[in-house]
Amino acid sequence: MQQHLAKLGKVQTVEWIHWQTGQASKNWPEAELAKIEVLVKQPVVIVAKSIGTLIAVKFIAADPKLVDAVVLCGIPVNDIGQKELNAYQSLNKLDPEKIICLQNDRDPHGTADQVSRLFTQLELGIKVIGKPADNHDYLYFGEIQAFLTSNQD
Repeated sequence: MQQHLAKLGKVQTVEWIHWQTGQASKNWPEAELAKIEVLVKQPVVIVAKSIGTLIAVKFIAADPKLVDAVVLCGIPVNDIGQKELNAYQSLNKLDPEKIICLQNDRDPHGTADQVSRLFTQLELGIKVIGKPADNHDYLYFGEIQAFLTSNQD
Protein backbone atom coordinates (compact mmCIF):
# COMPACT_ATOMS: atom_id res chain seq x y z
CA MET A 1 0.00 0.00 0.00
CA GLN A 2 2.75 2.41 0.99
CA GLN A 3 4.50 2.27 -2.38
CA HIS A 4 1.22 2.78 -4.26
CA LEU A 5 0.27 5.89 -2.27
CA ALA A 6 3.74 7.42 -1.81
CA LYS A 7 3.34 9.65 -4.87
CA LEU A 8 0.59 11.52 -3.00
CA GLY A 9 2.98 12.54 -0.22
CA LYS A 10 4.53 11.16 2.93
CA VAL A 11 3.12 7.76 3.89
CA GLN A 12 3.57 6.25 7.34
CA THR A 13 2.64 2.60 7.79
CA VAL A 14 1.76 1.55 11.32
CA GLU A 15 2.38 -2.12 11.94
CA TRP A 16 0.46 -3.61 14.83
CA ILE A 17 2.48 -5.37 17.52
CA HIS A 18 0.51 -8.60 17.10
CA TRP A 19 1.68 -8.82 13.47
CA GLN A 20 5.17 -9.44 14.83
CA THR A 21 4.35 -11.49 17.92
CA GLY A 22 1.42 -13.46 16.53
CA GLN A 23 -0.48 -12.81 19.77
CA ALA A 24 -2.73 -9.88 20.59
CA SER A 25 -2.54 -8.59 24.15
CA LYS A 26 -5.75 -7.80 26.00
CA ASN A 27 -5.66 -4.03 25.42
CA TRP A 28 -3.65 -3.90 22.21
CA PRO A 29 -6.00 -1.49 20.36
CA GLU A 30 -5.57 1.10 23.11
CA ALA A 31 -1.79 0.64 23.06
CA GLU A 32 -1.71 1.08 19.29
CA LEU A 33 -3.97 4.14 19.50
CA ALA A 34 -1.61 5.71 22.04
CA LYS A 35 1.31 5.05 19.67
CA ILE A 36 -0.53 6.80 16.82
CA GLU A 37 -1.50 9.76 19.00
CA VAL A 38 2.20 10.34 19.68
CA LEU A 39 3.03 10.22 15.95
CA VAL A 40 0.26 12.49 14.64
CA LYS A 41 0.54 16.19 15.41
CA GLN A 42 -0.86 17.69 12.20
CA PRO A 43 -3.82 16.74 9.97
CA VAL A 44 -3.44 13.42 8.18
CA VAL A 45 -5.23 11.15 5.75
CA ILE A 46 -6.05 7.75 7.21
CA VAL A 47 -6.11 4.58 5.10
CA ALA A 48 -7.17 1.70 7.33
CA LYS A 49 -8.01 -1.94 6.76
CA SER A 50 -9.75 -4.49 8.95
CA ILE A 51 -9.22 -3.94 12.68
CA GLY A 52 -7.22 -0.84 11.75
CA THR A 53 -10.56 0.77 10.90
CA LEU A 54 -11.57 0.45 14.55
CA ILE A 55 -8.37 2.11 15.70
CA ALA A 56 -8.93 4.82 13.07
CA VAL A 57 -12.42 5.65 14.34
CA LYS A 58 -11.13 5.78 17.91
CA PHE A 59 -8.45 8.23 16.75
CA ILE A 60 -11.12 10.31 15.01
CA ALA A 61 -13.20 10.35 18.19
CA ALA A 62 -10.22 11.68 20.15
CA ASP A 63 -9.37 14.55 17.76
CA PRO A 64 -11.30 14.84 14.48
CA LYS A 65 -9.44 18.05 13.59
CA LEU A 66 -6.36 15.92 12.93
CA VAL A 67 -8.07 14.02 10.08
CA ASP A 68 -8.37 15.38 6.53
CA ALA A 69 -9.81 12.28 4.83
CA VAL A 70 -10.44 8.60 5.57
CA VAL A 71 -10.35 5.40 3.52
CA LEU A 72 -11.87 2.40 5.28
CA CYS A 73 -11.42 -1.09 3.83
CA GLY A 74 -12.68 -4.40 5.15
CA ILE A 75 -14.49 -3.35 8.32
CA PRO A 76 -14.56 -6.57 10.39
CA VAL A 77 -18.19 -6.42 11.58
CA ASN A 78 -18.23 -10.20 12.22
CA ASP A 79 -15.18 -10.07 14.48
CA ILE A 80 -15.97 -7.29 16.95
CA GLY A 81 -18.75 -6.63 19.43
CA GLN A 82 -21.50 -4.03 19.47
CA LYS A 83 -19.50 -1.66 21.69
CA GLU A 84 -16.71 -1.59 19.10
CA LEU A 85 -19.19 -1.27 16.24
CA ASN A 86 -20.72 1.75 17.97
CA ALA A 87 -17.28 3.40 17.91
CA TYR A 88 -17.80 3.93 14.17
CA GLN A 89 -20.27 6.66 15.21
CA SER A 90 -17.25 8.97 15.47
CA LEU A 91 -17.25 9.16 11.67
CA ASN A 92 -20.12 11.64 12.08
CA LYS A 93 -17.50 14.13 13.28
CA LEU A 94 -16.16 14.35 9.71
CA ASP A 95 -17.62 15.52 6.41
CA PRO A 96 -18.99 12.33 4.75
CA GLU A 97 -17.52 13.54 1.43
CA LYS A 98 -14.09 13.05 3.02
CA ILE A 99 -14.75 9.36 3.74
CA ILE A 100 -14.79 6.35 1.43
CA CYS A 101 -15.58 2.81 2.51
CA LEU A 102 -14.63 -0.12 0.29
CA GLN A 103 -16.03 -3.48 1.38
CA ASN A 104 -15.96 -6.76 -0.50
CA ASP A 105 -19.45 -8.14 -1.15
CA ARG A 106 -18.60 -11.51 0.38
CA ASP A 107 -15.78 -10.65 2.79
CA PRO A 108 -15.88 -13.38 5.47
CA HIS A 109 -15.14 -10.76 8.14
CA GLY A 110 -18.12 -8.63 7.08
CA THR A 111 -19.97 -8.14 3.82
CA ALA A 112 -20.72 -4.87 2.08
CA ASP A 113 -24.40 -5.31 3.03
CA GLN A 114 -23.51 -5.75 6.70
CA VAL A 115 -21.39 -2.60 6.70
CA SER A 116 -24.12 -0.68 4.87
CA ARG A 117 -26.62 -1.75 7.55
CA LEU A 118 -24.20 -0.69 10.30
CA PHE A 119 -23.72 2.72 8.71
CA THR A 120 -27.50 3.11 8.35
CA GLN A 121 -28.04 2.07 11.98
CA LEU A 122 -25.46 4.65 13.10
CA GLU A 123 -26.96 7.28 10.73
CA LEU A 124 -23.59 7.98 9.16
CA GLY A 125 -24.64 9.01 5.66
CA ILE A 126 -21.52 7.35 4.24
CA LYS A 127 -21.86 5.25 1.12
CA VAL A 128 -20.33 1.79 1.18
CA ILE A 129 -18.83 0.77 -2.14
CA GLY A 130 -19.29 -2.97 -2.53
CA LYS A 131 -16.56 -4.77 -4.44
CA PRO A 132 -17.09 -8.18 -6.10
CA ALA A 133 -14.82 -10.41 -4.02
CA ASP A 134 -15.13 -13.19 -1.46
CA ASN A 135 -11.96 -12.42 0.50
CA HIS A 136 -10.42 -9.88 2.88
CA ASP A 137 -7.95 -8.50 0.31
CA TYR A 138 -8.25 -4.80 -0.55
CA LEU A 139 -5.90 -4.09 -3.42
CA TYR A 140 -7.94 -1.22 -4.88
CA PHE A 141 -4.98 1.15 -5.09
CA GLY A 142 -6.22 3.07 -8.14
CA GLU A 143 -9.59 3.76 -6.56
CA ILE A 144 -8.02 4.77 -3.26
CA GLN A 145 -5.51 7.03 -5.01
CA ALA A 146 -8.26 8.68 -7.10
CA PHE A 147 -10.34 9.38 -3.97
CA LEU A 148 -7.37 10.83 -2.09
CA THR A 149 -6.31 12.95 -5.06
CA SER A 150 -9.82 14.40 -5.33
CA ASN A 151 -9.72 15.26 -1.60
CA GLN A 152 -6.39 17.08 -1.55
CA ASP A 153 -6.74 20.68 -0.44
